[in-house]
Amino acid sequence: MSEAVQTHKKLASWREILEHNKEAFAQALPSVGLTPERVIRTALTAMRQNIDLTKCEPKSVVASLLQACELGLSVSNTLGHCYLVPFNNTKKGIKECTMIIGYRGFTQLAMRSGKVNPIQTFIVYEKEPFTISGGSYPRIEHTPLPPAARGEKKIGVYAVAPLKDGSSAHAFLWADEVEAVRKRSRAGEFGPWVTDPDEMWKKTAIRRLAKMLPLSTDFQKAAVIDEYNEAGIVASDVIIAEEEQQTFEDSVKPAVLIP
Repeated sequence: MSEAVQTHKKLASWREILEHNKEAFAQALPSVGLTPERVIRTALTAMRQNIDLTKCEPKSVVASLLQACELGLSVSNTLGHCYLVPFNNTKKGIKECTMIIGYRGFTQLAMRSGKVNPIQTFIVYEKEPFTISGGSYPRIEHTPLPPAARGEKKIGVYAVAPLKDGSSAHAFLWADEVEAVRKRSRAGEFGPWVTDPDEMWKKTAIRRLAKMLPLSTDFQKAAVIDEYNEAGIVASDVIIAEEEQQTFEDSVKPAVLIP
C-alpha cells in the first residue's frame, strides 16, 4: 500500500470520527463565525500537514477541538489562532493531541472582550534602541529596526494593551525568561515553538499580560488552559463542564484507524 493511499484511508477514518462529533462541536461554538463543518475541515487539513496527528488517541483530538470551539478559535495553521500538537504519552504508551494557543488567538479573544484596543507585541533585538523603567510610572521605549539592522539576538519581548479608558498596561520578559517558559513546555522542542518561534515569544508576553487585564472570562480561561496544556496538565475540566464530561466521553465514536 502506497503512503498516499495509506494517508487517504487514515483521513477517511478520522473524518468519520469528527463527523460523529459534529453536534458536540456545534454546541460548543460561540457566535463568532466558525461552523462545525469548518472545524472538521481545518482539523483534517492540520492532519495532512502533520501526519503524527492521525496517530493520536481520538478522545484527545476531540477534546482539543472542543477546547478550541469553546474559545471560538480556529485550528488552522495559517491563521495561527491555535495549534493541534501531538505528544508521546510514555506512561500510557500512546500519542495524545494537545491544543496550544498562538498569540493571534489571544489577540482575538482580547478584542472580543471589548475592553481593550488591539494588543501590540514586539520582540526586542540587540541593536534596537530600547529602555524599560519601572516604579510609579513604568514605561517602555523601543524603536524597532529592519531585519538587516536590528541584529540577530533577541533580548526580550513585550506586549502592550491600550485600554478603553485611555490607560494602558504592558508586560515584558527578558530572553532568559522566555527560554525558561519554553523549557517548561512539552512543545518546547517541536510544534509551534520550533515552526513559529516568534509567535510563541509574543504569545508568552500576552499570556503574562493577561494576568494584569480586566478581560473576559474566555480570555482568562484561555490563558489558564494554554498554560496547563503546555505544561502537560490535563485541562479538559476547565473547558468541559462536569455534567457534560460523560456525554463527551460517550460521543467519541470508536473507530479502527489504519496503522
